[in-house]
Amino acid sequence: QLESELTKAKEQGQKLKEEYKKIRQKEKELKIQYTQKIQEERKKIKEEYANLKEKEKTIKLELEQKFKLQQEKLQVKFEKEKQRALNQVRKEGIKIGSEKEKARAEKLRTELEKIKQNHDLSMQKLKEKFQKQEQMALKKLERQKQRELKQARLEALKAGIEKQKSRTEKVEKMVEKLRKARDEAIERAKQLEEMIKKGTTPQIEGLDFEKELANQLKQRFPEDEIKPTGKKGDIIQTVQVGNINSYPMTLKTFSNRNSSTATTEGVQYNITFVTAGFDYAL
Repeated sequence: QLESELTKAKEQGQKLKEEYKKIRQKEKELKIQYTQKIQEERKKIKEEYANLKEKEKTIKLELEQKFKLQQEKLQVKFEKEKQRALNQVRKEGIKIGSEKEKARAEKLRTELEKIKQNHDLSMQKLKEKFQKQEQMALKKLERQKQRELKQARLEALKAGIEKQKSRTEKVEKMVEKLRKARDEAIERAKQLEEMIKKGTTPQIEGLDFEKELANQLKQRFPEDEIKPTGKKGDIIQTVQVGNINSYPMTLKTFSNRNSSTATTEGVQYNITFVTAGFDYAL
């Protein structure tokens, strides 16, 4: 029987080793899953970055179109003013040889030059304005992009850490449980080997202790009946609490005077005679 229990203990130990290997394999699989999750999050971040770049491109295109539209409006205004000045010259019939007309023509050329300078200045200011707006928009978009990317990284990292932490704790609990069971099996196997060396079993030790306890009870309670059963270490102790003495007497009537006392071995007993519906009481 001991060899059978030892064999079972060794089989249990081997089973625990196999379970431990399975847990280690499961832990490796979890690490692989965690790596895949990180790769997916990185891919997601790249996609978000690409979307932001596309958004940046769209904003830049919108600003360029707006700038082009304003530029066209200024060009139209310039052409109108220039045409109006030329029409005025034609109306007044400028003569090349006339000093007065030359002066007027010079004045018109000066006005045209001034109009052109104002136009160029307006175009330059408009260009600078839109460049400034474009830079501000791009900086704002860049800050937004960096915030979103940072937040995405933090969330992905936090989610990955929490998930891996939870998985690791579960694996550690399983490993600790199996380790404890393995240690108990090893300790049980050692106990069985020790019992085999001593040539004893828990049942034999229990029966020996039962005999020893029965002897001690007999010594302490000599008047009681001590009876070992030999089963599961049980002992039956029958306690002697006293004796009942019967005294037959012939009586025609019964009264309290029929109650008496007796003393046996220094112990006083009350004795009461009871009738049972007969002429004689016992």
